Amino acid sequence: TALVQGDSIMRQTVASSAITTAFERISQDYEVSYSGNLAGLRARISASPSPYGNYTVLENVYITFDENGHEQTNEADDEDILKVRLADPHGHWVTMLFPYRQP
Repeated sequence: TALVQGDSIMRQTVASSAITTAFERISQDYEVSYSGNLAGLRARISASPSPYGNYTVLENVYITFDENGHEQTNEADDEDILKVRLADPHGHWVTMLFPYRQP
């Protein structure tokens, strides 16, 4: 029914809003404290319970791009780019990239 569908859409909107809020908090922490410490940000994102909200971590890895622009996982270098993909309880996900900045 329309009422049930409306309730489902409302729950999805709230869940998606939770992911957006989590990324806003992560981004703020990155800008203030972690742009030169990606290892610290990575650990904080994976902490349990999460300091940023309710989400599932799908990816939390260091990456780089080759000369052709293809993404490469680079776990040996925490002074590159941190790729974070989070999902809400409904399976919606968002990805953000956090580049290392010299402190």
